[in-house]
Amino acid sequence: AFAEEILQCVHDHVEGRPALRALVARVFVECADGRPSLDLPGLKQLAARLARQMRIPETEAFGDIEDEHVRFDFNGDSTLQQHECCRLVRYHLRSYRRRLGHILREVNVPRSTLEEHGFRVLRHLGSGAQGECK
Repeated sequence: AFAEEILQCVHDHVEGRPALRALVARVFVECADGRPSLDLPGLKQLAARLARQMRIPETEAFGDIEDEHVRFDFNGDSTLQQHECCRLVRYHLRSYRRRLGHILREVNVPRSTLEEHGFRVLRHLGSGAQGECK
């Protein structure tokens, strides 16, 4: 039951992108202390605060944050800006959700014909491996 609660919490944060972005932004500002980016100690502080606020285990959710600091430093300045932190957090939450056993549901793509929607084919213009043009 506890694992299901954590899974649901992580799932809600991953799927609620604007809310997650706002949460990361708020905690980023707290950790950055007026600076435009976070160094490694600041990133560790961000991960710890987010884990506490989301009520998830920090080490399980964020793993070895030192390696990730380099991985998500897109501009190579040895610090992480807010958008880089958002991507890092979302990536780790999605990975953690998979490890907790979340399985993506099948996507139901509706199929229909032109005739089913009231259209009539006047002539066949061409076809190929990816489809046909009528």
